[in-house]
Amino acid sequence: MLTKQPRQLRFLRRADRAPVYTYLSEGTTESPNFHATRDHFETVRQLSDTNTQQDQYQWAGDTLLNYENQYGRSQQARLLYPADYRSEREHPMVVLIYENRSDNLHSYNAPNLARLCNQHVLSSAGFAAG
Repeated sequence: MLTKQPRQLRFLRRADRAPVYTYLSEGTTESPNFHATRDHFETVRQLSDTNTQQDQYQWAGDTLLNYENQYGRSQQARLLYPADYRSEREHPMVVLIYENRSDNLHSYNAPNLARLCNQHVLSSAGFAAG
């Protein structure tokens, strides 16, 4: 079922003269691709195949963390696991504090060495990034 998948959906459109919907879907480890459905998302057909070279690299999943700040207010954060994450090991962590970063949960960000604190670059180097 579409709604139970950890991903972001954007650009949902219905065809003018047919019961067909198209949309863009992406996840932490899945680059954005267009999809189509005719039967209210019971079956989905992928229309594009972007970033096929990604399979050559390690990618990590993410999770949403809930916590309270020093003032007792509920906050959220996105944690990107190290690409080689193993629960029995300790991993170093880099934390970027910025307003509304949890909005990036389940979003795809290609590694980019030119961007300050690219979480996937840090993840591939063995860091947890939040």
